[in-house]
Amino acid sequence: MEEMIFALEAVLPFVFMLACGYFLKRRGILTENFRQQGDALCFRFLFPVLVFQNIYTAEMPQTSIWRPIWFAIGVMVSSLLIFWLAVPRLEKDHRKIPVIIQSLYRGNFMIYGIPFSLRLGGEEAALIATAMTAVTLPLLNIAAIATYARYTEGEKVQWKDTVMQILKNPIIWGVLLGVLFFRLQIPIWEPVESCLADIAKIATPLSFLLLGSRLSGDMKGADSRTLFYMILVKQWVMPAVYLFCAMMIFHFSSVELVPVLIFLTAPGAITTYQLAIQFRADDVLAGAFVLYSMVVSVVSIFLFVMATGICQRII
Repeated sequence: MEEMIFALEAVLPFVFMLACGYFLKRRGILTENFRQQGDALCFRFLFPVLVFQNIYTAEMPQTSIWRPIWFAIGVMVSSLLIFWLAVPRLEKDHRKIPVIIQSLYRGNFMIYGIPFSLRLGGEEAALIATAMTAVTLPLLNIAAIATYARYTEGEKVQWKDTVMQILKNPIIWGVLLGVLFFRLQIPIWEPVESCLADIAKIATPLSFLLLGSRLSGDMKGADSRTLFYMILVKQWVMPAVYLFCAMMIFHFSSVELVPVLIFLTAPGAITTYQLAIQFRADDVLAGAFVLYSMVVSVVSIFLFVMATGICQRII
């Protein structure tokens, strides 16, 4: 019962923010133009400030941040290898193959990772989630572009431009500056630090309001059978398998397990839809997965938080 209450208290605030975003979209307040500008604001400014603030103000972690990071990389590499081999054998439509592969191995950890980790595991878990974001984000982007380039006939990949885009990623620079200021103990003038703290608080609620506004999207025409199996594997099968490994084989502590759990259960990333459009893949399937996985993740995150709490108490 305690685990259920804890899981509810952790998930419900984000559910309410998603619901508010949906309501504001229906009322015409969160327009498409506002959403595009809001996404740019979050990605280019608010989240870089948030990750900088998390690292700069963090205390030295009691546990190693590298075990969860290496585990996340292992999850990404192993799932990529499995899906690169399996999906083309099961699906012959080359417009769907890269969408299915990216949807299964990549979640929206950039938005879900830090706030959920902070709420479930405190500042130490949030710091691990921040480091995981910085390390995995470039790898996820490279793998996604390589996957789409392999199976579609859209725009040709300019790898030099891709590398430059990754190097210019504002979130990565937020992490690097945070580590620099933290390691060198560079002082920040108190009014500036207070300003950064207030700005960082905006990132999570705004991003979830924007995500909620996407719930009113029209995604008719998607392959419902394929979509069902994609969500089943991404939101239920993969988290169950990898969380079992994290607890029973690697014996992660509660703090280490929290960001790993969110990395596994985070719903589809909007970049899946954007890349599907760019490479002329099945963007309808990609958009539908982002939408419905977001809804299902509310339940899957809640149940896995509760289940891992019970399992850890038994172990």
